[in-house]
Amino acid sequence: MVNSARRGASCSSAAEDAEEEKGGSFDSCFPTFDSWMTPENAQLREAAKSSSEQLEKANMLASDARREADKLKKELGQIKAKLKEEEEQKAEAQTQAKEKEGNLRKSIEALLGAADIPVDRISNL
Repeated sequence: MVNSARRGASCSSAAEDAEEEKGGSFDSCFPTFDSWMTPENAQLREAAKSSSEQLEKANMLASDARREADKLKKELGQIKAKLKEEEEQKAEAQTQAKEKEGNLRKSIEALLGAADIPVDRISNL
């Protein structure tokens, strides 16, 4: 009966105590290692499955983020190229405007010179 307190309530019958004293199985009152590990294994498998699913989701999100980043880089490159082109066009337009202004000044001076109007009077107008 000494061991019955250690074995727990499930193994406290007098018949089992008698069997134990005769040399019966002491371990029969305790859960086997496999039966004790089964619930824990199930929990571990469930945790591993959950972790695996979370990892898959994280990988999918990372892939989506990479694709989006690549798309944005491409779009940014296109915008930069367009901006550069527009700046070049603007610079070309300014150069052409200065050339036209210079040609116009020369024409005006030539006309005023032909009309015998001194160029100095033009600056006073």
